[in-house]
Amino acid sequence: MKISYKQIKEFMTEYCKDYSQYANDPETIAKMHKYWAPDLVAKAYFRGKTGDSPIIHNSREQFQNSLIVNHQSFRDMMEPLDLIIDEISAKAVLISKITKTAQNSSETYEINGMGCYKLQMNTKKTLFIKSIDFFWDAPEEIKKISL
Repeated sequence: MKISYKQIKEFMTEYCKDYSQYANDPETIAKMHKYWAPDLVAKAYFRGKTGDSPIIHNSREQFQNSLIVNHQSFRDMMEPLDLIIDEISAKAVLISKITKTAQNSSETYEINGMGCYKLQMNTKKTLFIKSIDFFWDAPEEIKKISL
């Protein structure tokens, strides 16, 4: 079934809202399962604690566990700035401002990010994310937050 521009826009709008609300907390992250395919491939392109990127997760479970482990000391709030939609290939590019806030203080840092999302429709005719390629700027600056 063909996926429409409107479907993708509504899906990505809800995804951003729910990501900010649920993906940072081990108690609520399971609510994100409606967005991520079980065989989700998520690639993060940045220089992190473990070395050069990309950091690749080959399942929803790996991605979810990484978020839980890496978000213990801070929370991400994703604010969409622009959304580019290709309904023919069922892809969306989301440009966002991400505010990282330390959980033990009020220190914050803002970064710009760009996520490339490959979407699919399941047999129930609902969208889900099959893959994510995420790029963000100034990751070294994140270390300035006392996390």
